[in-house]
Formats: sequence, structure tokens, C-alpha cells
Amino acid sequence: MRDIGKNIREIRQRKNLTQDQLAQRLFVTRQTISNYETGRSRPDIETLLALARELGCAPDHLLYGPPGREERRAAWLQVMAGVVALAALAAAGMVLRRQALAWQALHYQPWPTALLGAVLVPAWLLAGVVLAKALRLCGLSLTRPEKRVRQAFAVLALVLGLLNLPWAAAAALDGLGLTAGAAGWFSGIPLYGAAVRLAARFPALHWGLCLAAAAAWELLRPCKEKNAQ
Repeated sequence: MRDIGKNIREIRQRKNLTQDQLAQRLFVTRQTISNYETGRSRPDIETLLALARELGCAPDHLLYGPPGREERRAAWLQVMAGVVALAALAAAGMVLRRQALAWQALHYQPWPTALLGAVLVPAWLLAGVVLAKALRLCGLSLTRPEKRVRQAFAVLALVLGLLNLPWAAAAALDGLGLTAGAAGWFSGIPLYGAAVRLAARFPALHWGLCLAAAAAWELLRPCKEKNAQ
């Protein structure tokens, strides 16, 4: 973070912008940009966000430096690994769904598809994280709020991702004859039962919220300071 002026200069030069051109975009003087780059002064948070917007980078890149080529390559490999994992989950889900539907047709019990759906919903959390990582690599970043805001998104993502699992597991136990009325007990919990019914009625909305919450959690993740490495 001590090298913020150096980072501004490096990213500006990568974008083939002169100090005058950047100053015009920000409606400041060339001397102001020069002062930032030489460390005579530092931009405030609003100016920092404006600099990031005009330079087409994340604010963290101005604070801690742009990622190097090897770091970007490793990050893109993580994104590709996530895409491959999602593709594998999708393929496995299709195969297991056929098996679950065959079981349902044979035994007249709906719990296999319900349990399978509940187990696969957390895959949308992974999709959100992968999407956010790709967006971060493309220069998108959200202003970092207080730590508890990111923690709230983490809790929301987990709650949404695991929402149907207790009810679906109880339905499976009922269907196998191991319990009696467990699924009904979960459905009878006022807020939980209503949330499960809403998720079942609007699955696309449920999946979208899972993806959005996980993506927000990842986008709000602060970059690791290079000086601390």
C-alpha cells in the first residue's frame, strides 16, 4: 500500500495514458496526478475509485499493485478448474437424476429427486465464486466494506445453499421407513417451511440468489497485500 503512487504510474503507462490525459478524465490538474505518482500526496477514497474506473482496474490493484503474469495465469487456472468441476457436477447430476426418476416411477416416492436437488444446490455457490473470480481478473471489484458485511454474505450464501437439505434428508428418512413424519415436522416450522415451499416453487430464483450471494462474497474479498507476502 506504500507504493500506491508507483502502482498508479505503472497501470497508467500500461494503458498508454499520459498524466495530462488521465488528469483531464478526472477533472484535475496534471500536477495532481504527478503528486499522486511521486508520493507527495495520496488520493482519497472517492478519487481512488475514480482512478480505478478510468484506468479500468480494480481499486485493490492501485493499493497493492497489479497482479503479475504468473499470478494472473494461476488465477485463470483456478477459474478453469472451477468450470471443469461445475461441468462434472452437471454431468453427474444428469445421470443421478435419471436414476432418481426411475426409482420414483418404481416405488412411487418423490424423495430421491428432492434429495438430489438439495444436494446439488450448493453447486450454485461454486458457480458464483468462479464467476466472481473471473470478473475480478477482468478488473471488476467492489468497494471493500466492513468485515461483517462480507461475513453476512457468507452466512446468506450458506443458508441459501443448504436451505432444502434438512427437509429433503428428512423426506428420505421417511421414505425409507427409518422415521415417520420428520419431513412434515420440518415443513411445519413457520419460516423454514415457507422458505422451502418458496424455493420449490421458484427454483430459478433460489439458484440465482445462491449464485449472487456467493459472487458478492468473493468480490468483496480483499486482495492480499504484496508487502505482507
